[in-house]
Amino acid sequence: MAPLKFVDKISRGLPIQQFGDGTSSRDYTYVDDVVQGIILALDTPAGYQIYNLGNGSPTKLTDFISLVEKETGKKASIELLPNQPGDVPRTCADIAKARSMLGYDPKTPLADGIRKLVEWYRDSQVRRPALVRTVTPDDPLHDLRDLKPAVLRCGLASTSDRPAWTRPARQVDP
Repeated sequence: MAPLKFVDKISRGLPIQQFGDGTSSRDYTYVDDVVQGIILALDTPAGYQIYNLGNGSPTKLTDFISLVEKETGKKASIELLPNQPGDVPRTCADIAKARSMLGYDPKTPLADGIRKLVEWYRDSQVRRPALVRTVTPDDPLHDLRDLKPAVLRCGLASTSDRPAWTRPARQVDP
C-alpha cells in the first residue's frame, strides 16, 4: 500500500510517483484500528452486517507525503505524473454504522500511524534488510518470470513441492 511504499522509497532516496497535483485525498487507517473494528464485529451478535472500517477523515496526498518526510527525516524526490484515468479525487470511509452498532472508534491519528510505521520499517531493515523492499524496474526481481522456481514457493507451489515441515501430518493407523 502507499504508506509502506512511500516510507520505503523516501527512506532509500528513490523517487515516488505523484499522480495529479497532490490535492487528492484518501482515508488512511492504522492497522490497530482496523483490528479493533474486526474484533468488535466478531464480538457483536448482529450477523450478516457489512461495516466500513476506516479513519473517517481524508488526508491530502501532499500532507501525507509531508508526514512521511518529517518522520523519515528525508525530503521526497517526487516524479509528477498526470492524473490516472478513472482515479477518484477523494475517498473517505463512512464509519457511522460501525460507530453506532459496534462502538468502533479509531484512535490512531495519521501522524502517529506514520511514526509507528517508520519505526517498524527501520527496525525491520536492521533485523532483515531484505524483509521490506520496493522492486524498481532496474531490480532483478522486477520481472518475476526470471525468478527461480524455489523463490516462487511462498505458498504458490503445490503441496508436494513444499518442505516436509510445511506439509500437513499424515494420519498413521495404529
